[in-house]
Amino acid sequence: MIEFLNNPHAWVLEAAEKVSPGISADVVFYDREQWRKEFDKGSWGVTIFPDDGTDPLIVIRADLNLVESTEILAHELTHVIVGEKEEHNEIFEKKFEELHKLYDEIAKDVSGEVTHEN
Repeated sequence: MIEFLNNPHAWVLEAAEKVSPGISADVVFYDREQWRKEFDKGSWGVTIFPDDGTDPLIVIRADLNLVESTEILAHELTHVIVGEKEEHNEIFEKKFEELHKLYDEIAKDVSGEVTHEN
């Protein structure tokens, strides 16, 4: 069996579930060509809230490095946590900070050191 022993993306998902139990979303990575066809070339990630009430879709550029994609995943998950109506306001910032703190605790427990500094 092959498994990741330290997976920052999984740590972000775990932290998000602690911040917002029952959170639900789908996450996909788009390659550069897909991204350019669908989204703003300057952005790194987007959260789509479907009109039919189904789970939000988080789309992240696949050409980002691990640190960048982990940070973008945390950012987009924060959008899911606070909801579509909350933009980058104080509520968003507080939840983002809470998510980062939990992520740091999880990372420290798994790896023995903090991998993100505020």
